[in-house]
Amino acid sequence: MFAFSRISGSVFSIFLLVTTAPYLWGQTSRTITKADENKIKQEARKLIGSLEFEYDIFLTESALQRRSRLAALITPGAGRIFYNDKVIIENDFYDAEIKDLEKSARDKAVEDYFNELSDKFGAYDNGDDPNQGKQVKINLTKVSKVQAVSDADSMYIKVAFEITYDGKARNGHAFKPVERVAELRLEREGRNWRPYIASIRFLDPEASIENKARNVGIVEQILGVDIKFADVINTPDIKNVSRSPVLLKAFSDNDLWGLLIDEDNDKRVLVQPIFCEINEFIENRSLVCQDGKWGCIDMSGKIVIDCIYDLPFSFVKGKAQVQLSGRAMTIDVNGKLTK
Repeated sequence: MFAFSRISGSVFSIFLLVTTAPYLWGQTSRTITKADENKIKQEARKLIGSLEFEYDIFLTESALQRRSRLAALITPGAGRIFYNDKVIIENDFYDAEIKDLEKSARDKAVEDYFNELSDKFGAYDNGDDPNQGKQVKINLTKVSKVQAVSDADSMYIKVAFEITYDGKARNGHAFKPVERVAELRLEREGRNWRPYIASIRFLDPEASIENKARNVGIVEQILGVDIKFADVINTPDIKNVSRSPVLLKAFSDNDLWGLLIDEDNDKRVLVQPIFCEINEFIENRSLVCQDGKWGCIDMSGKIVIDCIYDLPFSFVKGKAQVQLSGRAMTIDVNGKLTK
């Protein structure tokens, strides 16, 4: 049995503040903060990654449990992850060669997709499971920027991923991994936004998942909504990251971290919450994370080493071993390559 509470509405809640900017060259004038973009990408990854759990249910659970779960996925409420019951999923769990399938056999509404998945690859009603112990794995490969067709349309983000599964259909046809792309529609709920899956299709290897003309503008901050020192100094999500020469503290807001100074004669926010992590200062550098990549800020909060490195790193005598796109190298405290 599975604990359905593993997936809750709070997982997919996104704090998103939206304003406007000049409308240029036919592009959308939507604008969000860098913190918003980081949060949206983080939640988009969680949403698509959580599909592993959903596949497990439809491949192993009873018909009654599958029907209950399917209703939750498409009905407004905490468990809903699809925009509606008309969302199209291009079928990848087929029991024939894809070249032999008509388009109508590939494009499935959510309910039809999961029912066919269960009927062709899932356990039998008597409990027999020809694919017992075999699980769907999802590998995320790329997340697009937040986009919008126009100011009148909902914002969306795309996630490219690949499904692997070593099970077979009941007729013996083996599952074949295919790269996929999901479009997630962002719906406003008060000050929050939630992503819902609007479609899942095969990824065209010749096409980009981004349309630059539809990218939403990104700014560092939005005037009028900055977090103030008094707003966060007494909150529980705050930690010291430097005591000398000045007292610096990292604070959390909506799962992102900012930086403030807390001296007797200087109390202010230095950096709005834009990082997924801020670490203790060592050699006047703090290791920070943005969008899954690592870099450094100095004690003023300025980014001195861009967040481009694959793994966390630390400085020893002014040097750090880093990894960029799988390649190892050495940098100094200013991010310059060194030996």
